[in-house]
Amino acid sequence: MARLIAAAVALISWLGPVQVSWQAARQSAATIALHGAAASDGQDSPFTSWLTTGRLLVRWSLREAQAGAITDPTAPIRFTPTLTQTTGQGGGVPVINVTTPNPSGLSYNLLRSLTVDGIGLILN
Repeated sequence: MARLIAAAVALISWLGPVQVSWQAARQSAATIALHGAAASDGQDSPFTSWLTTGRLLVRWSLREAQAGAITDPTAPIRFTPTLTQTTGQGGGVPVINVTTPNPSGLSYNLLRSLTVDGIGLILN
């Protein structure tokens, strides 16, 4: 059994990314009526309930990556900004805390990538 699982994981990894998701059906009148009729007939089972309320989707495709700022790992520590995110209500916004400026007032920061998504980005 362990070899079968290992073979399945190896095959999936070789074929490419796979996305498995569960989509719940909307609580429409038809879904509720169908489920209610099966329950009243005594033919309701977990499997029929599962069939009427949702579906399992397996997709074989590349998914878009959502990446924020990435600091340069080869940069000296004094040139590496810290990455955090806001907390509290409406939190989760990425924050880049830039390095302390030198006596001339310049702050030198090295980033490998800077991608801003819909939620925004705060430079602090």
